[in-house]
Amino acid sequence: MLDLGFVRRKPGFSEAENARERAADILQNFEEMDRERRKFLVEAEARKARRNKVSDEIAILKKQGRDAAALIAEMKQVGAEIQDLDQRAKACDERLRELLQNVAERSHETVPVVTTPAPTGRFVVGASRRNLTSPPRPHWDLGQHWNLGL
Repeated sequence: MLDLGFVRRKPGFSEAENARERAADILQNFEEMDRERRKFLVEAEARKARRNKVSDEIAILKKQGRDAAALIAEMKQVGAEIQDLDQRAKACDERLRELLQNVAERSHETVPVVTTPAPTGRFVVGASRRNLTSPPRPHWDLGQHWNLGL
């Protein structure tokens, strides 16, 4: 699975890194979805800041013995909006994570691009079978062989 931060830092990732059309299609809308998620977060933070400011105003009004019912009702509405925006941002984040689970990660530019359908239906990018000259050995044997102190 690709890391969300990695794709955010590399906006042109889908075109430059994926050889298969399917992987490019999956990543094509990532930036747009991420912008939408960030928009929800910014709106929620702005409403939270307003709620905090108005809460101070409500406290001052109550100290002065004045009516603050209208502001309290307005802040209840703002609280509901904040909750809705937070849920929308969370839903976008979950969709992004689900989307990226279907794209294999390429660890380095030097990894050759080999695209084959994997048994899971996902495409493996940058992986290929090697012809081993000897049978595979357990990791503990390899550690002793290479004097790794294991």
